[in-house]
Amino acid sequence: MMALLARATFVAYWNDKFLAGKVGGPITVARRAGHNLAFSQLLLWFFINGITVPGSTYWNVGMAGAGGARDADQDNEGLTTVINFAENMASLMQKIFD
Repeated sequence: MMALLARATFVAYWNDKFLAGKVGGPITVARRAGHNLAFSQLLLWFFINGITVPGSTYWNVGMAGAGGARDADQDNEGLTTVINFAENMASLMQKIFD
């Protein structure tokens, strides 16, 4: 994933930094450890490309058990955080386009 993102950054920089000014942000889900580091690395990628990242009530991370995606829908705090992030993103985009 990071190799793809590194190439995307290179292409963006050679094409008038076309990612700059866009709105977005990372969301990570993991069974145990690792999602905070992945989230941080992805967040830095958004920042270095000039992408505007709205906030939320917590980091956009979710927990999934051994069942993977089937268990992620049981993480109410994670789901609430991501829903709040999505609402903030929509609100920000609406303000930009108005």
